[in-house]
Amino acid sequence: MSGNKVFAADFYYGLSILNLFEPPPRFESFQWIQTDRFKFSVRGESGRTVRIQRSENLRDWGDWQSVTFGNTALELNETNASVQANRFYRAVSP
Repeated sequence: MSGNKVFAADFYYGLSILNLFEPPPRFESFQWIQTDRFKFSVRGESGRTVRIQRSENLRDWGDWQSVTFGNTALELNETNASVQANRFYRAVSP
C-alpha cells in the first residue's frame, strides 16, 4: 500500500493497482428477455467511465462496451446469449 493505492501482483497482467477510495462498479439485476437475450444493470460512481468486458473462460477478456455512470444504474442488453454456453462480465477502468 502507498497512499490511497493498493498494489497487487497479477499473474496475467503483472500488476493491478486499486484505489481504496473509489468504490468498484456493482453488477445488479439480471433478467431473461427471450431464450437468447437478457439484460442486467451496472452501477458505479457518477461520472466514472469503465469498459465492460466479456469472457467465455475467465482468462481471455474482450471489450464489449464503454459506459459512463450517472445517478442511476445503467441497463445493458446481451443479444447473443445463446451463442456461448458461458459468458462472464467485468468492469475495467480505462
